[in-house]
Amino acid sequence: DEILSADVETNGLSPYTNKLWSVQIGDRNLSILFPWNALSEKSRKTLQEYMRGRSIMAHNAKFDYQFLYINGFD
Repeated sequence: DEILSADVETNGLSPYTNKLWSVQIGDRNLSILFPWNALSEKSRKTLQEYMRGRSIMAHNAKFDYQFLYINGFD
């Protein structure tokens, strides 16, 4: 099972009052930035499903996790 790297960009520090702007994921070969507010609901669900159950490495994991969780990621 390959480990993904993940990072988020937001417009503030609180996942309850601020917005998720983008989600970046990567592996050994590829990094992709997903502009969260520009994604369709179907695309959001596809990204959430792709990341479900995977091992994720993040630099600021607690912060990133909070924003991801509030926005429907497991």
